[in-house]
Amino acid sequence: MTLDEWLAVYAADAPGHRAASAGYMRLVRAFPLRPVRTDAELAVAQRLLDALLRLDLDADGRDYLDVLTDLVERYEREAHPVPDAPAADVLRLLMASNGLTVAALSAEAGVPPSTLSAALDGTGALTRDQIANLAKRFNVSPAAFLPRGDSRGTA
Repeated sequence: MTLDEWLAVYAADAPGHRAASAGYMRLVRAFPLRPVRTDAELAVAQRLLDALLRLDLDADGRDYLDVLTDLVERYEREAHPVPDAPAADVLRLLMASNGLTVAALSAEAGVPPSTLSAALDGTGALTRDQIANLAKRFNVSPAAFLPRGDSRGTA
């Protein structure tokens, strides 16, 4: 059976199957959805993503954008992994970007100021509950405060 024959059978028998719109097919012809394999392809894909994000896309256009985003993220994760940042650096950045002092964060997150100071200078560790409180305060995953591969917390 050829691909065309199989597609003819599949399209006829697939309940819930939604045929691609003309706009979706124009996107696919202009930039086929294929794995990103080089930085040059990444640059093209990122320009396309930037353009698509500015448009009022229909459902098919949003589907295309979702798949293209997945392909870009996969390439970036494999070709340009981001190293873990120490918890102290993450906490320092979150505090600075939210304009918080140790005292203010302590009051908001229920973590003693001495514990926050020790975590920031690298001489102390946060407990699982403290990590949960900070994650909730900053609306981030608790994993932001953990080394990669550690999902249990400290102390």
